[in-house]
Amino acid sequence: MILVTVGMQLGFDRLIRAMDELAPSLGMEVIAQTCKGNYPPVTMTAREKIGPGQFEELSQRSRLIVSHAGCIVQPQAGDPAMIARLVWIATLAIVAVIIAGLQLDRQTRRTSAIAQGVPELFRSAAQFPIAANALAGPEHVLALSEAEKLVSRRPMPAEHLRVLAQAQFAAGDYNRGMLTIQYAAQRGWRDPLAQESMLRLALSAGDKPEAARRYAALFLRRETRDELLEELGREVLAEPEGAGRMGLVDIVSGGERRHNQFMNRGALVMPPDAFAEIVRSTIAQGARYDCGLLEQAGRLVSARDEAIGASFAETVDDQC
Repeated sequence: MILVTVGMQLGFDRLIRAMDELAPSLGMEVIAQTCKGNYPPVTMTAREKIGPGQFEELSQRSRLIVSHAGCIVQPQAGDPAMIARLVWIATLAIVAVIIAGLQLDRQTRRTSAIAQGVPELFRSAAQFPIAANALAGPEHVLALSEAEKLVSRRPMPAEHLRVLAQAQFAAGDYNRGMLTIQYAAQRGWRDPLAQESMLRLALSAGDKPEAARRYAALFLRRETRDELLEELGREVLAEPEGAGRMGLVDIVSGGERRHNQFMNRGALVMPPDAFAEIVRSTIAQGARYDCGLLEQAGRLVSARDEAIGASFAETVDDQC
């Protein structure tokens, strides 16, 4: 038997008409509870209302229940094939829900505006824009909660730790914020905000070698603004033969692949005297630069400071 029901509030003529047309081909009795519909069924047994007790009885007898919200298959006793089919259908439905949730979460990497629409159970990539938006708002407690969720779900990216640190600072938890930003800077050399924060903390603590390492991390990022490198360079590289300059000497000397970038950008953003000293010191430690790059850097230095440019020209002559 098949039971069709539309509930007790309104009729649903389209459903009743469709089932009435199908009923002759279904091979079993069809009973329809129609409420106050305008279409009178011809091939089904129609009842406007069915009491609770009788509805329960008809439900137990039915192989299939059709309603305005979907269908329910009623397995009959001793029908293992039907039960196995139901289990398979339920498994497919669960898998489909999981896949849909994961795909929606993944799409937020391109379309962050849909992040709030991702069910919380499936939020991974979606949690970052949610936390970032909360951080930009006035509710600091909410921002901290969302940032903590972000790190608990995806703890590895340093950018996530940086968002948590910002939320902790905004919520007034300065001690935890300081610890978190240090973890972020140690883990992610490519996260500019974490590196800048650690650089300024190192300067405040008088740790110029650490500040030099953070400066190098920012310097090697093409996206870092030249204005920021100029500002920070004046502080990190202020002292002749100081710890900041010597830290840069060690970093530049340690990798030939950094030479071109150091030459092309350093002459523009570092204090001229600091740049010239770093070049001389790295050459003394065995570094070898392309003569064309040295001459180009010399012209840039001269344009900024003629006296230092003249001294740098002597270095170029000795090297080339």
